Amino acid sequence: MRNKIKGIKIIKSYERIYFNLFLVTFISLSLLIFISYVRITEKNINQLIDQPYDIFSILLISLIIVGIVSICFYIFAKKQLRYLGNLNKLCKVITNNGFYIMEDKKNQKQVVYFPQFYYFEDAQKILITIKLDGSKFHQNFLELGSIFEQLFNCELQSQIVKNGYIYYEMFKLGDVKRISLTDNMAVRENNYKIPLMSNLQWDVIKVPHAFITGPTGAGKTYFLFYLIKYLLEFKCIVKIIDPKKSNLSKLSSVLGESNVAFDKETIIRQLEESENEMNDRYITMHDSRSFKVNETFVDSNLRPYFLIFDEFVSFTDLCDESEKDFVYEKINHIILKGRQVGIFIILTTQRTEEETLRSSIIGNLGLRVSLGNLSRAGYEILFGDVDKQYGKRTENGQGYIYLNGVSNNVLEFYSPLIPDDYDFIEDIRRIAEKNGTTFQHPTDGGTMPYGYAAQN
Repeated sequence: MRNKIKGIKIIKSYERIYFNLFLVTFISLSLLIFISYVRITEKNINQLIDQPYDIFSILLISLIIVGIVSICFYIFAKKQLRYLGNLNKLCKVITNNGFYIMEDKKNQKQVVYFPQFYYFEDAQKILITIKLDGSKFHQNFLELGSIFEQLFNCELQSQIVKNGYIYYEMFKLGDVKRISLTDNMAVRENNYKIPLMSNLQWDVIKVPHAFITGPTGAGKTYFLFYLIKYLLEFKCIVKIIDPKKSNLSKLSSVLGESNVAFDKETIIRQLEESENEMNDRYITMHDSRSFKVNETFVDSNLRPYFLIFDEFVSFTDLCDESEKDFVYEKINHIILKGRQVGIFIILTTQRTEEETLRSSIIGNLGLRVSLGNLSRAGYEILFGDVDKQYGKRTENGQGYIYLNGVSNNVLEFYSPLIPDDYDFIEDIRRIAEKNGTTFQHPTDGGTMPYGYAAQN
């Protein structure tokens, strides 16, 4: 019954798995007690038949023991019970939808076709494998993702058809732990991987550029500060644009006013400087005698450079058409060309209306996060037209995430917990003091006061 590759094969008897388990346990205990009673009392079958009270007592004792065992199993083996329950659910997906065929044989109904479904789970994931055999249910088997998500309280991570099988791989939401900022997570400056949840991390080099959206009070600012903290821990170059002059603007006292832009003039200049930095890096890398095809900024000992543009849609609303086109042009250039030379961008906005965003931008951002609740249209603009049922987000920092290359689907997301007494500004100040008082880089005429070693 056990298939090492695909898990437990589902059979029709799993439709009544709890009853069958109870019946097998009851019969086994009854036989065991009956045999023990016969050996102890040395009575034969005829004597027991003449004394039905003894048989009734044996059955009653067996029933009581089964009841005690069942209660203990429920208290101490909930995980195993849930596992059996999932086998039962998967079997009912087959039977309730009529994905099997029965025919009359010898004056009785018999199952002549039952599909090959396999169930496997570990601490964090559930894998459901279905053999595609060309039956009339073939198309149905390809459309079970949303049903599995709701039945097993999971988020579909990937749906792959390969070698005649379809594989549904899902994250177990009930077991996904929301991490906290205070968790003991070691930071290696050349690792460039930011933990997002216990089973999810963002490799900022392999998955370039990010987009974060959500209404006021959804936790977007705290999540953005969390990312900035990690980028500075990695000794990345960080430039910030805060047109509303809100929370991020306070970092000017730590990172320096030249690295935090507020007004239209300095914002435009910051965009130009970031694009110039990108172009300069291309020239520097390509003019190097040691440059090889497909080399990146890491091979040239250049630090990652992050431009964080908070509420960029609100800023473009204040621009005339020529200025708006300029802003989108610079952002597009960085998104399309920045990865190889280590220039990255993080965009945030409260609004995701179609008329305020351009699809050419969204489609090229590797990390996309929504916090709080968006309209169906907002989700489609951010994540595309995917087969996904978006539930109501009730907790601060709760939303959805798409991470290119890590998951082919949109996943439920919980941003890291931030303690109430935590002071981001002071913590970032501590990081700045540890790394040096300036965040200038060579093309600005400065130095690298806290050093940099390329990632191997």
